[in-house]
Amino acid sequence: MLYSSLEPPREDLAEGADSNTYQPFRSVDAAVMKGIAAHVADISVNEPEAPCALVGALTKALCYINRSNQLSTVTANFVPNATKAPDPRILIISVSPDLSASYIPLMNSIFSAQKLKVAIDVCKLYGPDTVFLQQAAHLTGGSYLYLEHKEALLQYLIMTFLPPPRLRRFIATPTQDKVDFRAACFCHKDIVDVGFVCSVCLSIFCQPVPVCSTCRTKFPMKTLQRLNNSRPPPANGVSKIKNGVGR
Repeated sequence: MLYSSLEPPREDLAEGADSNTYQPFRSVDAAVMKGIAAHVADISVNEPEAPCALVGALTKALCYINRSNQLSTVTANFVPNATKAPDPRILIISVSPDLSASYIPLMNSIFSAQKLKVAIDVCKLYGPDTVFLQQAAHLTGGSYLYLEHKEALLQYLIMTFLPPPRLRRFIATPTQDKVDFRAACFCHKDIVDVGFVCSVCLSIFCQPVPVCSTCRTKFPMKTLQRLNNSRPPPANGVSKIKNGVGR
């Protein structure tokens, strides 16, 4: 957490006064810069790179937003003419590919954001398009933008992500041409084009399984044979036989 709007800004962070800068903005800038500098200083060059903690960051942000909404509700009940809390949003600046192992908790975070009416915006700076973040922006009413011109980052941040979602329909903001709705299978954590869904718990598998690993439901052999026969052929046209089952 670099800066919390629930805590009053510290005046000592912004040293000196500047007549050209709004002082509360100056305090926020100083707090964010100090937090970034402290975070970079704690990073050791010899430490191995840890997996992207996107799910942890999303859930923490949603917890702060939920607490802020609760405080705003309490304030509105006891303080007449209280200022309404702004529409909460989350901006993800992505520089890494999808992490298939985090598909389930990431989708749970997206559904939680939907329930809290929190828009998730995504600014993709580097690498290929991410399947999961495209779905996050689409399902929550946010914007997904693949930044092709890195030198225009500030302009895109101001013009695309700064306006709230309710005002974006009045301005010409970039939109998604297509959304990749592929999912990750529960067995191998791979992103699949064709998946097989358990009829009980809706778990996704990359191939027909006799027993669901999530809810332990057993499927009839005729159903497995029918699903195997309906699978699309391999790209090279060769079917591998293993343990008597065509794959």
